[in-house]
This record gives sequence, C-alpha cells and structure tokens, in this order.
Amino acid sequence: MTKTFTGFLRTVSYLTMWLVVFGVALVPALIIALLPKRWRLNKVLFWFQYGILWVLLRATWLPVTIEGKENIPAEPVIFAVNHQSALDIPLIGVVVGARPTIWMSWSGNLRFPIFGWVVSRLAIIVNQESPRQAVESLYSAAELLKVTPLDLIIFPEGGRFTDGTVHKFFRGFAVVAEETGRAVVPVALFNVGKVNPPRSFWLYEAPLKVVIGQPVRMNPGETAQDFAERVRGWFQAQEPLC
Repeated sequence: MTKTFTGFLRTVSYLTMWLVVFGVALVPALIIALLPKRWRLNKVLFWFQYGILWVLLRATWLPVTIEGKENIPAEPVIFAVNHQSALDIPLIGVVVGARPTIWMSWSGNLRFPIFGWVVSRLAIIVNQESPRQAVESLYSAAELLKVTPLDLIIFPEGGRFTDGTVHKFFRGFAVVAEETGRAVVPVALFNVGKVNPPRSFWLYEAPLKVVIGQPVRMNPGETAQDFAERVRGWFQAQEPLC
C-alpha cells in the first residue's frame, strides 16, 4: 500500500495519542499494578483499560464496523481472536468494552521497561519458548476463571500474520475451555495487518471490520485438539481476513 499525506496525519495522530496516553495513564497503571492480586482486577481497571483503548482506536480516524455483537453472552467467556497487528489490542478492547477481562500476553512484552512489569501484573504471561511454562500459564488461567467472573482474551495463532489466512491454532484456549466449561466466542478481525503491519508505525488507509461469531462449546467426548480445529474452521470460513 502507498504512503499518503492523509496516512501521515493519521499516523501522527495515533502516535501522539500513544504518548499522551502513556503520560496520563502511567501513574494510575502503576498504582493499580501495585495492589494485591485480589484487588487488582476491579471495575476501575476495566473502565480505565476500555477508555484508553477507545481513545487509541479513535485516534486512527479509521471507519470501524462491528458485526455480531449480539453474540456476546452476558456470562463470562473465552474470546479467541486472530492476530495481525498491535492495533488488534485497541480494536478487540473496544469490542469487549468494560467487561471484566484478563488477557493472555506474550512473554516478549516483558522486555519493555515499566510496561512489561505492569503487563506481568495485569495479564497472564505465556512463554511460548518453554512448553512447560506455557502449560502452567494455561492452567493458572483456568484456575483463575473458575473463581472469578472474568472473560479471557487469547490469540490462538500465537503470533501475528498478515496474509489473510488463519494459521495453525495452539490448543491452549481449548484446554482452558475444557477445564472451566466456558464457551468460546470467536472474533475475526479484518484489515488490521493491512492498516498497521507488524514492525511498522505507519497507519495505512483501510476500513477495519470485526465479525463476532456465536459462542461455541465443547461436545461431550471431544478432545481439546478437535475443539480447537472446530473453532479454527469458523475462522477459515471468514477468509480472506484482509
């Protein structure tokens, strides 16, 4: 895609808002992160998080279409989302709103000073380079969901892909669904990688679209792997995603 002056203004708007948000949110985020675990995940955090992500998404000045929002049930669920770009975060954050949520986050985020520490306190970290630690993180997530009314947001592909196709799903979300009995709500994001490719700050022009599928539950006797493939099949039916 071609860089334009409009794209330049959009990029400046988005990056400027990132700086503003970082400056405004840093102290409150640190205070929340310092709280004991039983107080950390509260309504103040969820509304705070939603407000930040809403502002960041609006700063892109891109049209956003959301289909299927009525498919999100009132009870807590597991949101399974395809992953294309860092812009996925504000987009899915606006979709779920201020619902009580916790994110599964890649351990690579921990390398960023301050931000990484805050993420480690407010999300569940998954180390994909260590299968043992990854499994421990999944069961930690399951145990947390059993005792709290939190939604879980997870990217089953385990990485960012911008070729418009759905890549192999890790079955971790299916394991959590099996352990908790939670329904999985598939969420397909379109054009996000086209707008903001990985390792790029530039925002290109393209409409953002979100399609939310109906909740999916494991069938009796269904394995986690088979369930993961069934959910992946819904995403494949949405292709191309750009």
